[in-house]
Amino acid sequence: MPSKIEKLTNLIQANRSQRSSNVVFGGAEYNRGGVCGPRTQEDFQLVYIQEGELEIHYKNERHQLQSGQIKLLIPGVRETLYFSRDQKAKHLWCSLHPSIVPLAIKRELKKNSRAVLISPTILTLFEVGFSRKRLPDPFAEGLIDTCGLAMLYEYLRLQESPPQNNETPVGICKVMDWISLNLEKKITLAKLASVSGVSISYLCRVFEKHRKQTPTQYLLSCRARRASELLRDTGFRIREIAEQTGFQNPYHFSRVFKKYFKMSPKKYRETLWKS
Repeated sequence: MPSKIEKLTNLIQANRSQRSSNVVFGGAEYNRGGVCGPRTQEDFQLVYIQEGELEIHYKNERHQLQSGQIKLLIPGVRETLYFSRDQKAKHLWCSLHPSIVPLAIKRELKKNSRAVLISPTILTLFEVGFSRKRLPDPFAEGLIDTCGLAMLYEYLRLQESPPQNNETPVGICKVMDWISLNLEKKITLAKLASVSGVSISYLCRVFEKHRKQTPTQYLLSCRARRASELLRDTGFRIREIAEQTGFQNPYHFSRVFKKYFKMSPKKYRETLWKS
């Protein structure tokens, strides 16, 4: 299913992939001057730049993506991807086989494929798509397909929506993205400020303005939501789930979880499994 790549230059790693028969989630990191291609694109592929820059060459055209932007690549096109020359570049991608994409959506996508600022919705869909690698179950393939299609619909919505003054800034999107991929780690405000490239005070002020909560509150809500998925879908012990979602200890985990779900982790699991 992936496109036939003829050459990869300065690739550091490409180890975040999860797939169904029709949809593939992946990610890669390139050293300075990284190149992917030339290749012939076989799928509808959404490419999101997490760090660095990307310049795409195809049809005698050049399209640039900055950090925080996402763009659609169209099947049947000969293309080469050139990553940052002066810094490392990281990106995530989601490829969908043309057979799974409705005809009407294909037509719209071929007319509307400019680079846009990624939305929190797409970041969440990436998180859910990648989470299936850790949580195998008989319905994972359908979930991956659904996430991929939902991304295309959201991308089209972004194409048709003019930028708003209250649009979530790129730096905040980068913080949200980084949090979703590093929940098990110790995360400080200093680290989040470094990810976004601003001071701690500025990050907190802007984050609360656009997300209506502080970065710490957002982090805890993400950890609680991920923990709820692990409680529902796995047999991990409470202590193990607390560790995997970055809580200090089981007591801290239980206290935060009760705040969001109005019951203890143990009670939450028992309630779901009984039903």
